[in-house]
Amino acid sequence: MATLITGAGIIGTMAALQLLRSGERAALYDLAPQHDFLASVLDYSKIKVITGDILDKPHLISTIRHEEVDRIIHAAGLLGAATWAHPFSAISTNIGGTAAVLEAARLTGVKRVVFTSTLALYGTTPEPPSGGYAEDYTSRYLTNRQRGIYPITKLASEQIGLAYADHYGVDFVALRLAPVFGLWKGKPSGTVAQLMDTLIRGPTFGKPAEFDDERGLLSALPSGGFDLLYSKDAAKSTILACFASRLEQKVYNISMGKLYTVDETIAIIKRVLPNAKITVKSREGVGPTGFAALLYPADITAARKELGYEPEYDLEMAIRDYADGLRKYQSNGIAP
Repeated sequence: MATLITGAGIIGTMAALQLLRSGERAALYDLAPQHDFLASVLDYSKIKVITGDILDKPHLISTIRHEEVDRIIHAAGLLGAATWAHPFSAISTNIGGTAAVLEAARLTGVKRVVFTSTLALYGTTPEPPSGGYAEDYTSRYLTNRQRGIYPITKLASEQIGLAYADHYGVDFVALRLAPVFGLWKGKPSGTVAQLMDTLIRGPTFGKPAEFDDERGLLSALPSGGFDLLYSKDAAKSTILACFASRLEQKVYNISMGKLYTVDETIAIIKRVLPNAKITVKSREGVGPTGFAALLYPADITAARKELGYEPEYDLEMAIRDYADGLRKYQSNGIAP
């Protein structure tokens, strides 16, 4: 049997790599796979990379049956600036795509669906709980409602998935991931992934780094920090969720377990890359973003207990690994 991974992006690629290394079968499903980058990371003789639309339920069903899929990691969707610029596409793809995956899983008897959600769901609560957000946090539907299109699509997808679990027997698990960053070809999609890539990529090759925060996404951070998650730990959490024998809570926070401010992040980069020259141009926020400062890191107790999740990478380790990866791929032109 095999694991189907929808979305051959930063998380999906690392999840496929880890599955292959553990001897599991895996298949990637993506609308526009970046084959040159994927082939530099994955052994194409051991994995199937399938071009397909996440909204194409018949194709999903045929793929599940043909590849003998019994577990799905659903990481496909729009995020970052794309959701701001194209709200209808984000709603259609993120919510409709999740519904298509769940319905395909229901009709084919897939054992478990693991959905990559987001900690941005917690972004608008005015008084964050001491000790960090637990998954079943108290929120008022109107006063504390999420303002950003992206986290709204994730929240809706979680609720639909839990309804499929309640009424149709689909074993659904949601992972609320901290902002994920990791090696990718070109400009990543996520806001924090773009920030981290900009701050690390230039200094790795002796060039200055300048991040222009055009939408004012960092304007909330002076009062706190933000959770982060390295792509390899994000991928590890999806695999743990796929194969854990008994999961009671169904929804889990995943992060490094520590908050970092922008200044702290830059200081760590300069410790890893001592000659780094970094400038961040901050602006006032221009609209609802779903991106906010936190006073405490998200509570990952449940993930530790039920999934066996423990972050392997703190921020310094992640930056070192990221820089090493950039140097490795520069030689073959994949990650200039």
